[in-house]
Amino acid sequence: MASPKKKTSRTAGIESPRHWRIHVVRRKPLRQVVLMLRGPKRVTATYLWDLDRDTFQLGQMLRNNWLQCDESDLSADGQWFSYHAATPCFDDAVSGSGYHVVSRPPFLHAVYLDPGYGAKEEAALYPPTPEHLRHEFCANVFSSLSREGWTRTDPESTARWHYSKQVTKRWRLVRCMHNSGPEYKKDRSLPANYNSHVLIRDDGLRIPKPDWEWADRDQGQLVFGTKGQILRAQHLNRDGPVEPRVLFDFRDIRFQRIRAPYDTQK
Repeated sequence: MASPKKKTSRTAGIESPRHWRIHVVRRKPLRQVVLMLRGPKRVTATYLWDLDRDTFQLGQMLRNNWLQCDESDLSADGQWFSYHAATPCFDDAVSGSGYHVVSRPPFLHAVYLDPGYGAKEEAALYPPTPEHLRHEFCANVFSSLSREGWTRTDPESTARWHYSKQVTKRWRLVRCMHNSGPEYKKDRSLPANYNSHVLIRDDGLRIPKPDWEWADRDQGQLVFGTKGQILRAQHLNRDGPVEPRVLFDFRDIRFQRIRAPYDTQK
């Protein structure tokens, strides 16, 4: 009797008990930002988040890719979205096609595409990014953090980089950026790159938030993403966030094919 076929990246579904990991791409003073979800089986989903109304509009989903959320950015007018991605080669785990895309947020379908390694076929389908747009986006995550008011700070964990931002007069938020560090070497179930956070009170009290994958200040309030949910805490008292409210729960979403409204290809 033949043994059952082993599931691969080609054949496996995306259902998994693991939650979607959350990353948000902001650009001050824009009030509409792009929320990115990284799911199992290399699935990425995007949403347009209206910070004033706390509404979420689904953009698109991309499957079988390595999309670098930290290397994504918005243009100053909010009309363009930039990201880097790579399509894996299933016969060779270390090769594939890399590319840089400029799209219309919150969609992922390319308007312009700049090829990286092995992306000759993709490059033939789209025009390259115009020169004036190339200067709209930050070159890396550290530049975008600095632009958004984060400053480099002393280590609060074993993470590789630490950046902080004042949330209220009493509370400061530290983002701990883990990059293939000791935790990854000990536990390969962890993603190679992820964030955790620490809340620090003005008297030195520290409250670790290892499950907060993304967090930021929004008009004096604290917004954060954890375990597939986005929450907002309107107030922080001496003990931390007061009754955070769930804005959106992404845990039950499933992959679906969505066509960008500007996609004219048949």
